Amino acid sequence: MIMAPIPSNPLKKFELIDAIKRLGISRHFENEIGDCYHHGTEGSDDNDLHAAALYFRLLRQQGYNISCADMFNKFKDVNDAKFKESLTNDVVGLISLYEATHLRVHGEDILEEALSFTTTHLEWWRELDFVNKLPFTRDRAVECYLWGLGCYYEPEYSFARMIFGKVTAIAVVMDDIYDVYGTFEELELFTEAVGHLCHDHLPEYMKVCYQALLDLYSEIKEKLGNEGNSYRIHYAREAVKALNTSYFMLATTAFAGMGSVVTKDSLDWVFSDPKIFEQKRGHVASSVECYMKEHGATEEQAIIKLIKQVNNAWKDVNETSFEIQEKEMELYYSYEMLGRGVKFVDVALSASLTSLSCDCDRGRNTLGLWVL
Repeated sequence: MIMAPIPSNPLKKFELIDAIKRLGISRHFENEIGDCYHHGTEGSDDNDLHAAALYFRLLRQQGYNISCADMFNKFKDVNDAKFKESLTNDVVGLISLYEATHLRVHGEDILEEALSFTTTHLEWWRELDFVNKLPFTRDRAVECYLWGLGCYYEPEYSFARMIFGKVTAIAVVMDDIYDVYGTFEELELFTEAVGHLCHDHLPEYMKVCYQALLDLYSEIKEKLGNEGNSYRIHYAREAVKALNTSYFMLATTAFAGMGSVVTKDSLDWVFSDPKIFEQKRGHVASSVECYMKEHGATEEQAIIKLIKQVNNAWKDVNETSFEIQEKEMELYYSYEMLGRGVKFVDVALSASLTSLSCDCDRGRNTLGLWVL
């Protein structure tokens, strides 16, 4: 077997072993992996949480009873015996520590503390406290991120994945406000507020969601500014205002985080109404039940009609690929993946992303999140 040289850097060795194990091919390199374990963390940075946690997890997975206290006590503050606050800025290290905590055994209090510490600081969603402030809404942050992961899986699109996951999670909360809780008068105010980016007259519970939306777009603006792409926030905000096409809002906002592949011309193309973004009410109904109510159809008739509409929509998508320029192809592809992925995540989301649309019996303003 022809093999590349094993990295001399201990961390690189551990990361290579981890990748090999995740690929399911570690059986071919058992001797080499054993040698790496034997040399341990020699030459590595003692203050590298990621390296320590990764090494600990790999050895525990291999059956070694490595001491968690020896490995992680150095990351705790000597004054209060809590994990150092500075670690909260090390996202990679926190994720590695979080994964390592799942190899804990009875009596390992430091790993119990580590689990609580990492969970608290990794889940930005908890800080919004929607569970207590908006108890009628659903928590779908993980599922929303997984959907984005399927669309923007390339390493260089990490910002797009983050944007998509966060915006979609808030869109689910907006869906619940429209479909479950808000009155007609309140929803008119909310629709107007989102369109004008002003929430002075909103009920307090709506301000919670609206402020979270504003804060998220401020976060996106700051990140784009640091990258020299501040012009993109205009497109993202305009997409939010397009309340009749929230699916378009999710995709366009994610486009803003796709790095150098996105240009001003490509975003102008997105706003030129290409066929792939056409999602008018009636072309793809939000649900079988909605179609039945609107058209007096039976369930079977509604399903047949909706399947036909979905098939026609995919034909539009496929035709678009023949018309677009090469510079827009990456955006087209990610949007296509968005549509293809929704049928898988929809099971996990329990249809929470199939529509942010009007309640037919209450005559609400449309806030449609159409899916293909």
